[in-house]
Amino acid sequence: MAGLACLPSSASESCSNRAGKDGRSVIIVILSMVVRPEERENLLQIVRMMLEPTRVEKGCLNYHCYEDVEEKNGFVIVEQWQTQEDLERFIRTKNYQQLLTAMELLTEAPDITINAISYTAGLEAIEKARADVRPRGSRSTTK
Repeated sequence: MAGLACLPSSASESCSNRAGKDGRSVIIVILSMVVRPEERENLLQIVRMMLEPTRVEKGCLNYHCYEDVEEKNGFVIVEQWQTQEDLERFIRTKNYQQLLTAMELLTEAPDITINAISYTAGLEAIEKARADVRPRGSRSTTK
């Protein structure tokens, strides 16, 4: 999963939409997994029990589970943490131990990616990119 980086268009312009406080990176964890069909409900029960307790952990900005629409019995957990230290503290909790236990219900080892994001951008980056696009072969009409 790739994100958009906030890149200044000139040396005098800054990226005001920093991901972390004081210019620090925000940590994004993406965990993709496929559960054995007969264990689907057990996995969902474990994940549902984890959601709220995880969301109140120190440094947790977001914690969501999504069902993969292309992979039957596929799920993706997306976590966002203020710092690497916050993520590491969470990994040492009993709550995280529940997630590790749930890995036994999967068809294969999960795919885990940890990203440090320095800048983020939203719809404004898409609007800017689309406004800057000129059709190929078109020339300026100035005389």
